[in-house]
Amino acid sequence: MRRLLIVRFQVVHAATTPTHDALDGWKQSWSTRDWAKFMLAMQARATAAQAYLREAALWAHMTKTERRFVSVLPTDVTRQEHINASWLMEGAACLMWSLGLLSALPA
Repeated sequence: MRRLLIVRFQVVHAATTPTHDALDGWKQSWSTRDWAKFMLAMQARATAAQAYLREAALWAHMTKTERRFVSVLPTDVTRQEHINASWLMEGAACLMWSLGLLSALPA
């Protein structure tokens, strides 16, 4: 169940982390002040994620790569990390099936 919660957290994190294309567009269209506020908000988000994962006793069960992914600013998340996180949904379905949360594996 721990592994499923960690995978879920990563999938949601990836889905809510802007891509470099989005970030580039925002940075060009926002003022320096707005960009700085956004980056501060993203740093607060990363800090809150770490705190949540520690409080939920999940941090100790995460790999170094998983910890990095949920801790860095969106500007430091690579395209490959976004892709890898999207593939986690398949693994999540297998975990849910093995835990009896799904009656059959999705096609």
